[in-house]
Amino acid sequence: MNSFLQFLELDESDSLIVAATNHPTILDRALFRRFDSVIDYVLPTRDITEKVMRARLALFDTSLVDWVTVLNATDALSHADLTRACEHAAKKAILNHKTRMGTTELVEALSERRSAQV
Repeated sequence: MNSFLQFLELDESDSLIVAATNHPTILDRALFRRFDSVIDYVLPTRDITEKVMRARLALFDTSLVDWVTVLNATDALSHADLTRACEHAAKKAILNHKTRMGTTELVEALSERRSAQV
């Protein structure tokens, strides 16, 4: 962290420095003071979550998906996590020659994304 802060202090170029983190609470606040702008991205609402997931799974039959159960498994997941989980479930379905997406497959993929965060 100290090396990065020193780099920021010494940089006199006309460069644009962009940084991102999934864990802002564990970083020293001094880091944030070095940037002109800090943008917080909030996690998606349940409505947005469902829209993201339905869009990512648009090529599959999701008529039997219990969306309440699936949405309960999405708490604290980012847009990127949702996308990765849907892509993982889609790849699995394609490899198994399936055109229908089920609740279990989605919940498992979401659970795998959650465990990857730790």
